[in-house]
Amino acid sequence: MKKLFLLIFAMFSINVANSQNWIIQNSGTFNDLWSVCFSDSITGYAVGSGGIILKTINGGADWISQTPTTQDLYSVYFIPAKPNTGYAVGGNETILQTTNGGTTWSVKHSGTSTVLYSVYFPDTATGIAVGGSGTILRTTDGGATWSTQVSGTSDWFLSVFFTDKNTGYAAGGGPWNSTIEKTMNGGNTWTVQNSGAGYNLNSIHFADENTGLTVGVAGTILKTTNGGSSWISQTSVYNTPLNSVFMIDVNRAYIVANNGMIEATFNGGSTWTSQNSGVGATLNSVFFTDQFTGYVVGSLGAILKTINGGGVGINKNESTLNILKFYPSPANNNITVETSAFTGISSLAIVNVYGQELMEHQLTDQKTQIDISSLSPGVYFIRLTNGVTVEVGTLIKGE
Repeated sequence: MKKLFLLIFAMFSINVANSQNWIIQNSGTFNDLWSVCFSDSITGYAVGSGGIILKTINGGADWISQTPTTQDLYSVYFIPAKPNTGYAVGGNETILQTTNGGTTWSVKHSGTSTVLYSVYFPDTATGIAVGGSGTILRTTDGGATWSTQVSGTSDWFLSVFFTDKNTGYAAGGGPWNSTIEKTMNGGNTWTVQNSGAGYNLNSIHFADENTGLTVGVAGTILKTTNGGSSWISQTSVYNTPLNSVFMIDVNRAYIVANNGMIEATFNGGSTWTSQNSGVGATLNSVFFTDQFTGYVVGSLGAILKTINGGGVGINKNESTLNILKFYPSPANNNITVETSAFTGISSLAIVNVYGQELMEHQLTDQKTQIDISSLSPGVYFIRLTNGVTVEVGTLIKGE
């Protein structure tokens, strides 16, 4: 009877959690959060006002807080090749570094008194921090020392991103103009690109060496497909500051903005679809750890998570799924998956409640048997993808 109660409770909990596609996480703070970054699929960091730094080691289920500085922090970045090494930047020239996964942070002096808004490391030694009054700082010794680079502008830079160790972009602007600069030598020198936009840019992100998006004030969305040689304004119906953009690939991207706004595109930015965030907070930063698992942070400690790409094209109720059918559930060792409505190759993933992908299969037949005996008893999501269409169901693994 106890096991039956736990099983029913687990199913109820998952149905509640999955009743919306962006799930509110408990941050434990009311500080505004300005930036989020994950060093792997379950380890992530968020920074914000009052010098707060939050860390999760279980995919956002819990967040641990610390305040190594009193300065507001606007950007956090962890180096993929060294996942325990990260940097946070903020007010009054603040640069913080950790080499032990955020257990402790040390202060690095930049030599400037300006506010720093964004930081990025294209490799383990070279890093770029950008900020007010055209400030671009560069380190080539892993953050031990920083030198000021010539930007040639007094506009503010709010975002920096690199596509490889040499090629990077900084975006920002003034009250009535936008600024994009590009480096091709690891940040040593920078050249101005013609954006053609009249409003400040808040965020820039690339899917590959050629394809990038930048967003900003008054609903500005710009796209390049030639490495920034030209930027084309995308059709936008938004009359609000767009705060952050993240590209998963050349077709899929997400934008977050004020009033809880989350927008997704599946065609490279030609059109955007609204997603229900479930909050009214100002959303400041978005980060995806894979094509479906994403995090958003914002004002008053808001943290949101999705494990299904925000729900575009998704049926959440297993009993009404039209494309994905699987049985039995509960299951012990094997399940049979039917995908009669799909054509071509489909990808099926089994994901736990923390968003960790545990199994993945390429399906080429309409009916496939999958061995799940290696999974522990519990509740899982089955996620089936075919092109831009996604189906999600809930699987119960028995003993």
